[in-house]
Amino acid sequence: MTRLLKNLPLRRKVQIIMVVTATFALLCASIFILVGQAFEAKEDLRTRLSTLADVIGKNSVGALTF
Repeated sequence: MTRLLKNLPLRRKVQIIMVVTATFALLCASIFILVGQAFEAKEDLRTRLSTLADVIGKNSVGALTF
């Protein structure tokens, strides 16, 4: 690998460094977005289930007291 980089012109080396840096930054940003969306989806599911349980509980009171 170092032999390959050693023979490249400086301009190409700078281009490679820029591409690797941009790729790494995009990869990190994508991972953070995916993790954030996963936590958001989990919280949304928890809220929906809580609301559904509340509605079912309120609708079952009449049947249980009868």
